[in-house]
Amino acid sequence: MTMPAAESERIRGYLIGQAAKLTIPELVEKVRTDSAALKAAGESVPGNQFTWRYVSRFTNACCKRRATSTST
Repeated sequence: MTMPAAESERIRGYLIGQAAKLTIPELVEKVRTDSAALKAAGESVPGNQFTWRYVSRFTNACCKRRATSTST
């Protein structure tokens, strides 16, 4: 399974934006922390039902939740 190009570019843009704000060790830790929740969500979906649509929905929900929690 390959990642859709648009999703890959979205992730790349996010990482570039974060890299502009964080040191390399901070960026590595952020990617590890943020991807742990995605990994847990992916592992909860049965293999025959896993699609990039689930990944997209989960990451969008996480980003919205994080944006509202950090903007206050």
